Amino acid sequence: MKIVLQLLVICCLAFPAKAQQFLSINPNFANSGQSLNTTVTSEFFYFTQGSSPGQFWQDFYMYQGNYIIFPNFVNVVDDDHLEVSWSIPTAAPSGNYEVVWDISFGGYLFPIPGGFNINCIPTQGVIAPPSIRYICPGSSTILTANAGTGFTYQWYKNNALIQGATLQSYSATSSGSYQVRITNAQGCPDLSDPVNVYNASVPNAIISSPSTNIMVCPNQIVTLGTNSGFGYTYQWFKSGVLLNGSTSQFLTISDSGSYTVRITNNQGCSNTSQPRVITWASLPVASITTSTGNLDFAPAQLLA
Repeated sequence: MKIVLQLLVICCLAFPAKAQQFLSINPNFANSGQSLNTTVTSEFFYFTQGSSPGQFWQDFYMYQGNYIIFPNFVNVVDDDHLEVSWSIPTAAPSGNYEVVWDISFGGYLFPIPGGFNINCIPTQGVIAPPSIRYICPGSSTILTANAGTGFTYQWYKNNALIQGATLQSYSATSSGSYQVRITNAQGCPDLSDPVNVYNASVPNAIISSPSTNIMVCPNQIVTLGTNSGFGYTYQWFKSGVLLNGSTSQFLTISDSGSYTVRITNNQGCSNTSQPRVITWASLPVASITTSTGNLDFAPAQLLA
């Protein structure tokens, strides 16, 4: 019967729609001689539809070196959760243990990130908020973990170790689910909750009104307008200089110049429009012919 169920698992594993993996065990520490129940969280194993770990098969266990601890029982709660009961021997060595589902028949070994700690209380790993981040094209977001004396760090992306990422902060340049494993001065590790990073796009930024560069009479009032979008914010510029207070979709001007607008979307990505150039036309010289000769008026006299 065990072989039949394991074959079901292997068939599922051979053609996975998404990565099958364990996510956590909670609580993740105990003292030697202690009995406790833990909740194991996973994704895409679909325990209720196929095989699952079992204490009688001895395929689910924790170990440190050659020291192995098997659970008292393993109960399937639903497709993504197991209830696992343990009795930690009084002789169990202190430290961190790997917790695994070992499907030796199919050559699969599924570890639980962070493992389990005995006689060793981990410091909770925390990544500074927000837990949802957006990165604009060509940019990054800085992830920072909590600090402590003697802490060491290892960052993960999508549950895979990031080589060389062992500092308190990590610069994420691509989308994914990021976690940090913090090991305190006593050698006890803890895996943080994930921070999800998504790629964001820059908004379009177009001065659509007027749609082309224009020439107007001196001091003529012109209204510049740009495109709208959910959560957009605006900042107008003249000849590259920020116009204080000009932060709406429209800008009313009465001066010539080269105008641009910078649009920022609700994900923090910005884009600056091509310039719209407003020039003043030259006023004509008016001439009145009288019996005594011509009277010429300069443009300033005509406007007075």
